[in-house]
Amino acid sequence: MKGKVLHAIVLAILLLSSNVQADFGLAATLPKGVRLFSFRLGYISGFTEEFDPNGTLRALDRYNIQMDAKAIQKLSPNSYNLLKSVLDTQSFSNLAPAESLNIGQLNFNGDSDLKIFVPVLGIGLTDGWSIGLAVPIVTHTSNITIGQSGYNNTLDIFGQISSNPGSLSPALAQAEHDLSQGPAYLFNKERVRMGYKEVRPSETQFLGDIVMASRLKLTEKGRWGMYFLQDLNLPTGPEDDPDNLVDLPVFHKLYLDNTLMQNYSLSRKLALAWGLKYRLNLPDQISVRVPEQSGSPLVALDRKERVDRDIADEFSTQLISILTLVQEIKLGAAYEMGFKGSDGFSGDRGYDYSLLSENTDSFWGIMRLKGTYSTVEHYRRRKTGIPFDITYTFSDVIVGKNYERQMSHEILGTLYF
Repeated sequence: MKGKVLHAIVLAILLLSSNVQADFGLAATLPKGVRLFSFRLGYISGFTEEFDPNGTLRALDRYNIQMDAKAIQKLSPNSYNLLKSVLDTQSFSNLAPAESLNIGQLNFNGDSDLKIFVPVLGIGLTDGWSIGLAVPIVTHTSNITIGQSGYNNTLDIFGQISSNPGSLSPALAQAEHDLSQGPAYLFNKERVRMGYKEVRPSETQFLGDIVMASRLKLTEKGRWGMYFLQDLNLPTGPEDDPDNLVDLPVFHKLYLDNTLMQNYSLSRKLALAWGLKYRLNLPDQISVRVPEQSGSPLVALDRKERVDRDIADEFSTQLISILTLVQEIKLGAAYEMGFKGSDGFSGDRGYDYSLLSENTDSFWGIMRLKGTYSTVEHYRRRKTGIPFDITYTFSDVIVGKNYERQMSHEILGTLYF
């Protein structure tokens, strides 16, 4: 009986955990009255890489902006219009037209990652129903900076204008100062004017979204079993900051995951599981800056509004295989694929809120691998030592659309008592 209890714990602990995870396993429930405690340490990177609407994996440089005349006009219309008015006069008709202005390229460099620590508690209420609680502590590190490259042709233009006495008015002199400094200076000046926070390396620690879990055994016959898994994600983590250009908008969400999972043991060495998950995303409110047009790099502060958000529901499926090499060592592999539709937004100011919905539909395919070392079976047979197991899990998003890469390395440690 004791061995059966410990074996059930090994399976159940893999599923009573935070949604921020790479681990996976067969579905199971805890025997009545049995409690468990585990901890999860994880490192998640790749947030600066994203699969674009065409399915191409793009690095952070996808946000780089070539600061040509159109970009300058959007970012600093006063400087552009002043210089254009001068270049359009007969006195400077020999210079390059305003449409050929180019001050170089605005570059975004660096990376962003998460470190997570997730303690997990669980208990078997009956032999077929278990509940659990996961409380993630998250450290977010951002090393993203703003730089510039390329040639600034306004240096030559202003050099020739200033050679003509009286041509450089105070307003035009200010435009010369701003444009000659290059894209990074111009971007930061507009960032400050619009009330955005400074883009610089930072590290913050916070409570993530707490997860309440339920595992219900529907049926179990011989080698086959069916389970219903539920995870309620509570919005206890930080909300997306509309004034921060580099925070991660992945927390503070309320949703319910519903998964129907089936296990099947092909042999004593090999077991398979298949899961079908439906995520019900519940409507909420969020503070955002509503853009005036698509693709705006910065949005005015006065367009910040508390809007209603309806995140589209998600559907995914996962196939899992678990191979027992020897008594203490197991290997696992899994593949998950899923999709969601476009999110909906609405507000009270009459803005075009559909712009917030652009590229919010997504598709993803995630590969997961793991290895587990466990002393549980040895403890069951010999009744000596300490029953524990250690699992290392790796996951990576290998295909997608409008989906961040999120490559994960995790260690799951479990002690039984």
